[in-house]
Amino acid sequence: MNYTYYTDVLILSFCINIGLFFSFKFFYIYIIIPLYAAYQIISFIFKYFLSSPFGSAEPSKRMEKMEKKKNKVVYKTVY
Repeated sequence: MNYTYYTDVLILSFCINIGLFFSFKFFYIYIIIPLYAAYQIISFIFKYFLSSPFGSAEPSKRMEKMEKKKNKVVYKTVY
């Protein structure tokens, strides 16, 4: 299990608590955590629920080049 989000929140909370010694406005930095969570949830919804299940209708230019390269006849020279 990856604990990077937990450690990030812990470090952010520690820095905010240090900043609260100087000004109460540091408390507003806590809004970053729910905003980031909302961003992750919305990106998940757009990625998996609103995308097309069959992909794009026309192939990309890169795929067309790969197909041409694969179908190209290769001549070998014999010495």
